[in-house]
Amino acid sequence: MNSANLQLQGLLTVVAELLGTLQTKGMLSGTELDDLLARAEQTAGLDAEARPGASAVELETVLFPIRLLMEAKRAAERDERLGFSDLTRLVGQNKPPRPGVQSPDESFALAVETERERDA
Repeated sequence: MNSANLQLQGLLTVVAELLGTLQTKGMLSGTELDDLLARAEQTAGLDAEARPGASAVELETVLFPIRLLMEAKRAAERDERLGFSDLTRLVGQNKPPRPGVQSPDESFALAVETERERDA
């Protein structure tokens, strides 16, 4: 993993803790935090889709950090402290299926394609 990815991992961990602290201290309710993350997901998705030539992989890449923070919030509500790798697994398991993807084999093929494009 390159150092930029590690830096983003650290940043996302701090942001997740910050959001959890804001909720715990009553500065943001759970509903407000859900709304904030949903708005961020919508805005980021619209922005990514508006870029000429943006691929589905690029859209998923843009939405990943927001979805990770959503999973971190859900885990905190269950009184769980999950590491980055556990949160990324949950993001992958809980993301909406891509239109037109029917079988696990197709999903796996898309995951392999996503990895290749990301690592390129």
